[in-house]
Amino acid sequence: MNIELKKRILSSIILIPLSFFFIIKSIILFNFFLTFCFCLTIYEWHKMSKNKKYYLPGIIFLCFSFYLTYSLRNVSNETSLLFFLLVIIICISTDIGGYIFGRIFRGPKLTKISPNKTYSGMIGSYFFALFFSFIFLNNVSLIVVNTYDINSELFFIVLLISTTSQIGDLTVSFFKRLSKIKDTGKLIPGHGGLLDRIDGLLFAMPVSFIIFNLNILKWKKKIAILGSTGSIGKTLLDIVNKNKNFIEVSLLTAHKDYNTLIKQAKKYNVKNLIITDKESFYKIKKKNLNNKFKIFNNFESLKKIFNNKIDYTMSSIVGINGLEPTLKIIKFTRVIAIANKESIICGWSLILKELIKNKTKFMPVDSEHFSLWYGLKNIDLKKIEKIYLTASGGPFLKIPLSNFQKITIKEALKHPNWKMGKKISVDSATLINKIFEVIEAKNIFNIPYNKINILIHPKSYIHAIIKTNDGLIKIIAHETTMKIPIFNSLNLNNKKKIFNKKINISKLNNLSLKGVNTKRYPIIRLLKLIPNNHSLFETVIVSANDILVDLFLKKQIKFNQISKKIFKLINNKEFLKYKKKQPKNVKEIEELNNYVRLKILEKVYKSDHV
Repeated sequence: MNIELKKRILSSIILIPLSFFFIIKSIILFNFFLTFCFCLTIYEWHKMSKNKKYYLPGIIFLCFSFYLTYSLRNVSNETSLLFFLLVIIICISTDIGGYIFGRIFRGPKLTKISPNKTYSGMIGSYFFALFFSFIFLNNVSLIVVNTYDINSELFFIVLLISTTSQIGDLTVSFFKRLSKIKDTGKLIPGHGGLLDRIDGLLFAMPVSFIIFNLNILKWKKKIAILGSTGSIGKTLLDIVNKNKNFIEVSLLTAHKDYNTLIKQAKKYNVKNLIITDKESFYKIKKKNLNNKFKIFNNFESLKKIFNNKIDYTMSSIVGINGLEPTLKIIKFTRVIAIANKESIICGWSLILKELIKNKTKFMPVDSEHFSLWYGLKNIDLKKIEKIYLTASGGPFLKIPLSNFQKITIKEALKHPNWKMGKKISVDSATLINKIFEVIEAKNIFNIPYNKINILIHPKSYIHAIIKTNDGLIKIIAHETTMKIPIFNSLNLNNKKKIFNKKINISKLNNLSLKGVNTKRYPIIRLLKLIPNNHSLFETVIVSANDILVDLFLKKQIKFNQISKKIFKLINNKEFLKYKKKQPKNVKEIEELNNYVRLKILEKVYKSDHV
């Protein structure tokens, strides 16, 4: 190995990672790096071709190419960054592949312009460009979330950019021969000047800019929906329906509603389905006459469905039953959005462990926690003085307290602002849903309970308020629709917009925020019983509430008995001991859930004075 080759290898080992650092780290750093490269390239061209006829056209072309490079990287979305990195990978691979294959196989010369260029080198350029492009796209999750499908379209675009890069190399070589020089400078050992190093990129960037802006190469975000037949799943599929060019659904799951699942699978061309109820599974298998779908009965099948990580998963299975599927799919997804309260409340320590282990990003989609996530961006948690979560107050905000004994199921389900299922509607009426949301906020954002407050806000327009110790107050407001947090959690490129109403000035003029009346909402006092550290006691509360709400919906207890009974039940010694125990695994949480349910049913049926 000669000295020049050693220099070439060493300089490449240093310069390539350094260049990627500037490109990925931030747009400001990249722009600084690009300006430096532009000035140096102009200087080298000036030195090489001053007083030549092609001097001015060369200056114009360099300005044009650098401007398009700047424009492509400065589009503020992941798709732009992904494509930009792909172009860089193609051009570097083209150069390296041509050099290695040319030196090893030699063979006939490609052109007289550059005697070292051979047909074997050209083949090597294409081979390396394709190989490293596909390697990059299969492992790009460490840098960006969205990726491109590897298909014939991508194959031809890689070849086109690689060809343009080789033309750029030959073109600069041609002008160097005219100027009677070997290298444009001596900046880079083994490579010559900067212009020698980036000649292919200068020609590839304008072509790449056109490809990107014509949307020739479309990316599709691959997603899975756990609990697609519920309200959250249906809302997400409605968003998918309006963004079919950008989203591909890889998996849908349900428990029993196989008819809706089949309709969804047909409409969105989904190949993989999981239905966990055995009876429903056998029924759906009978309907699968043409073998259009791969149908599974459990979440162990995820390893059969996914070979690589998908881009996004929505976990919206209702209840504690949603925890195990959530934990199992984390390793197969780059981003997981969790709409399931029980998973975050009861199993957050287990979820967090899996998120860290598998380098999976978490997104909250409950309106309050999404609002907090959005509002807490770029805020040091040490600066937080107070966080306020808002509650509408439900349907019984203004009725006399004496009427609480007469509340009917129909009245409890009639939420003034949101359209929700029966269980969550009753939780909203008692306000225990806000207890759960406080626990979630503490878990997700690692904020102590004494910094989280609840405010009654009947309009449901404001979802979270953040007060920092510098005197500033940040208010996050949006319409009462789950489409907004779900759409934003998908992180589609910024050209896509959600249909949104204008700012509701009348609501802003009548915000009406006030503290919680514990006589009207006695269940709010539960917050004083919850330990600061994550424990199994949260599972006790969730399970007790679940069974009591179920008893109310079956007309076996009255509405105002829900809060009375929950206090008496969870203050029992056999349940209080769980304050000091942390969950070790899903099985422990599920067993405790079943135990609490059985014990409460037993106590409720034994005595009317529980």
